Amino acid sequence: MRRGGVLPVSSIIQKVAKRYGFEKQLILWKIRKVWVEKFGKFSRFVMPEDYNRHIIYLHTESPVWKTELTYLKEEIIKTLSPHLDVPVKNVVIRVAPFRCWGEEID
Repeated sequence: MRRGGVLPVSSIIQKVAKRYGFEKQLILWKIRKVWVEKFGKFSRFVMPEDYNRHIIYLHTESPVWKTELTYLKEEIIKTLSPHLDVPVKNVVIRVAPFRCWGEEID
């Protein structure tokens, strides 16, 4: 606790997220926010889908984008890591149709 009994709001949010089991969703939200800020040009075609064990999983519909992003893995890690509160050791790119509530989007 800081002097005067005041905690930063971000610290309170992290503690509440951890306590109620949505810490992973909060981390993924932060990753997506930073992704759009830093890689906005890719955001229409590629988005972070998951974060687990220091790995960011990116989702794309296109094998071409998967190939392109494979060459950019190190740059992605170097760009995202300084802006996140969690370590990023690898990026995995998955190819699948975008889905909304379990349905394919045309």
